[in-house]
Amino acid sequence: MAIVRTKYDKNYFETAFYREAKNSQRNRNRLREILKHKKKGKLLEIGCGKGEFLKLAMGHFDVEGMDISEYAFSYLRGILGKGIRKANIENADLKSGNYDVIVVFNLLEHLKEPRKVI
Repeated sequence: MAIVRTKYDKNYFETAFYREAKNSQRNRNRLREILKHKKKGKLLEIGCGKGEFLKLAMGHFDVEGMDISEYAFSYLRGILGKGIRKANIENADLKSGNYDVIVVFNLLEHLKEPRKVI
């Protein structure tokens, strides 16, 4: 599978194609589904972008985010502090059992080897 995009700068996140809002119906639906299974704990979002889902989830979970984008990392650093990590999931070191919930939205199409990551 080819990588769809390799540069995730401000232009990527500030276009009409990338529309995400903290209180979007999509994010509320995602959170509602998660809350059916887990009400609190530590949540990691891989490929979190500008963190709109994380901002919503903060009301229920201790959140952390991971993204490959320097732009997204810098943007979220002011919001999440040490809770944001600039990393590529394809070679990131995640400790087993460190999170109660791990979410991934709209990411697999950006990976070189999605099966390996899963």
